[in-house]
Amino acid sequence: MSSIELRTPILEGGVQSINFFNGRLLSGEDLTQERAANRTLDARLGQAIGSGVAYGLEIAETQGKSTRDSPRLTVAAGLAINDLGQTLTLPAAIELALVRSLDSPEPKGAAFAPCLPTLGDVVVSGTGVYVLLLSPATGGVGRAPVSGLGNSGTGCGAQGSCNTRYMVEGVQFRLVKLPLTASELGAKQVRRSLTALHCLGIGDSRRNTFVDDPFGPQAKQYGLLDDLRQQNILTPSDVPLATICWTAESGIEFIDHWSVRRRLTKPMGDSPWNEVLGDRRQSESEAIFRQFQDHIADLAATEPAPQTLTATDRFVYLPSAGVVPIVGTGSPRGFNSAGFFFQRSAPDVALLDGRMLRLLLREALEHEPVFLDDGQKLQLYLIHDNLQAVEQGTSPQLSLVFASPTLPYRGSARFGAAIWANSRFSSPLD
Repeated sequence: MSSIELRTPILEGGVQSINFFNGRLLSGEDLTQERAANRTLDARLGQAIGSGVAYGLEIAETQGKSTRDSPRLTVAAGLAINDLGQTLTLPAAIELALVRSLDSPEPKGAAFAPCLPTLGDVVVSGTGVYVLLLSPATGGVGRAPVSGLGNSGTGCGAQGSCNTRYMVEGVQFRLVKLPLTASELGAKQVRRSLTALHCLGIGDSRRNTFVDDPFGPQAKQYGLLDDLRQQNILTPSDVPLATICWTAESGIEFIDHWSVRRRLTKPMGDSPWNEVLGDRRQSESEAIFRQFQDHIADLAATEPAPQTLTATDRFVYLPSAGVVPIVGTGSPRGFNSAGFFFQRSAPDVALLDGRMLRLLLREALEHEPVFLDDGQKLQLYLIHDNLQAVEQGTSPQLSLVFASPTLPYRGSARFGAAIWANSRFSSPLD
């Protein structure tokens, strides 16, 4: 560590850019150096903003083209930033084939066909759960005329790269197979929930060191994604977009975004209070909520009889609060309010004022998820405004809100609309 005085410029490690002035003779190396300096400055800005998905890049199975043996995905346009601060842009939606044709060039990743190359020590082929990654890629376009000044070295002939007109920065996709055992993947019915649990680090003992000792050392790494980063299987240049489960029997079983996808998340730094103030835990809480809402919406749309399901049929944990579509008068499709939370909820279903819904869901982000086997009783709410809309025929879907017992009770008594004995307190309402 060097000692300096105030107002002394610290130039070591600074970004070197070309000093332009009239009469200076510029070379290709100078312009390359200037481009590298601009990239470094942009990357520093990107790292300050944070890594993750800025917008878009949603994944869906390509209907009518995707098959069991030749799965295909549609990827929406979007923008992401990786851990290196590089912006990764997909300007338009693309159709992505997950199985390489035999005459295609060797990839850096691999897909679901047998005998494909490996990535590190992980063979990415066959039945399993995969992470779809967005990574940077570069290529050259066109040829520029040259004068022969320093362009006749090795590899700079007609087939060389020295006279490339444009260097294009783009993106590529690759797959990484999650190293999950059969017991960790669990039964087919709960596989999506278990995959999210491992990727988000829910239940990982490393995740709760702050609660055990607020003044002790705090783990900066937990969950399956951090383990993959430590093994350099998931690199700083990659941005995870979704997990994809593929089986030999049924092809693509599910696509789950928020088990690995994160919104732009600021770096943690070294503060000992990141568990309270850091952006990572907030980002993960949002991902836990969004993952559940996507999952429950898919179940409501695809299950032949969702009203017969209980929460434990498809989930091993729930977010600290969420919203479930339920069946009722004027709401013909959804889950059964009593059956879905069978023996896992308080006896009363309270009435929640619609203006309190956002507050409840936002506050819930600061609470831990609920494991369905730990005996906790969830509080259930009907939303007053939603209930009225369904009764009046302006909404076709009745919704039920559940909340962790660690959240304050939000029930509101309404004359003629709530049972007074089941409302623990009442605030003035219009």
